[in-house]
Amino acid sequence: MDRANREIRMALDRGRRRRLVQSQKRRCLTAIDDCLYKLEEMHVKGFPIRRRDRCRKVVTELVSLACEEAPEAVKTARTSYDLHSALLNWQSAVLDALVPRRRELFPDLNQREDWPRPRRRRQRPAAGQGALTPAL
Repeated sequence: MDRANREIRMALDRGRRRRLVQSQKRRCLTAIDDCLYKLEEMHVKGFPIRRRDRCRKVVTELVSLACEEAPEAVKTARTSYDLHSALLNWQSAVLDALVPRRRELFPDLNQREDWPRPRRRRQRPAAGQGALTPAL
């Protein structure tokens, strides 16, 4: 009888721990998804982040909401485009941990398409503002 009670308690504890881990992963996914949405809205409106310190502020806020340490690629993102790409990779890794055999069930997830990142165009100085002019 004692042995059966111990096994039941152990099974209940395992289930409780598994549900706790899953809820933490879901909270992390929600935080990543919210951050991705905000970044996408910024990109659509034409206001990407081009400075590393602003990306770090976004990551700090994300880590506090996700209650989980961010991967190195997320921490070292220099622009919002780099951050968006790193967040998608992190989201994929969290989903892989949350859903067993996800890659086997959905083989198209293994196909990778790298989207080109927009490049920052340099502005040419106006004719009278420090531009090189031919000598007369």
